[in-house]
Amino acid sequence: MLRAGLAEARGTPRVRSAVLLTAALTGLGVVDEYLPVLAREAGTPAAAVPLLLLLPWAAMAAGGFVGGRMAGAGDRLLAVLLGAGGAALAAGALTGRPAGFLGIAAFYCVLRLAQIVAGTRLQHAISGPARATVTSVAGLGAQAVALGVFLTLGLAARWASAAVLVALTAVPVLLLAVRLALRPDAAHDVPPPWPDEPPPPARADDVGTTVVKESDA
Repeated sequence: MLRAGLAEARGTPRVRSAVLLTAALTGLGVVDEYLPVLAREAGTPAAAVPLLLLLPWAAMAAGGFVGGRMAGAGDRLLAVLLGAGGAALAAGALTGRPAGFLGIAAFYCVLRLAQIVAGTRLQHAISGPARATVTSVAGLGAQAVALGVFLTLGLAARWASAAVLVALTAVPVLLLAVRLALRPDAAHDVPPPWPDEPPPPARADDVGTTVVKESDA
């Protein structure tokens, strides 16, 4: 199963694309670890920091709600949303004021929506028997992306403020948006609709009635 899952994640283009997209979007979300530092740097009193952080968390909940209804979004729409979200993240972080968290909240709303779209694509793309293994590969990739974000921002923190560090996270988001917008096979990654539910099993009395009718005929 491990061999089959790794082979599908590596060798099937649609699965590989969905795995990479899911890993990138999930890993980039760890920038929220820097938001309390950003809030204090923007002059927010310590007692009000948890309240300010409710904005991005509520936005993530809203993004999850909308994402379930936009699971079939194509690459073009996803690119536009990620581009707008990345720009909102950078602008919100660089304002240097608590009001900038409105832009950060907009980014997290878009990010959560995009994560759901990517996860849906991944599940639709997997056709082999090792679905759990392929999903775990995406999770491992997300952890690798998150580690890269922590290492990069940790090293850059020696020279940059929290506002600049958070704004830097918008760079890979914008690059990802450009990549999605320029993909020539964008339309082929839109997941198909879920199949119809199977009909309910026949009851014993229905089967008996059918047999009687057939015998009468």
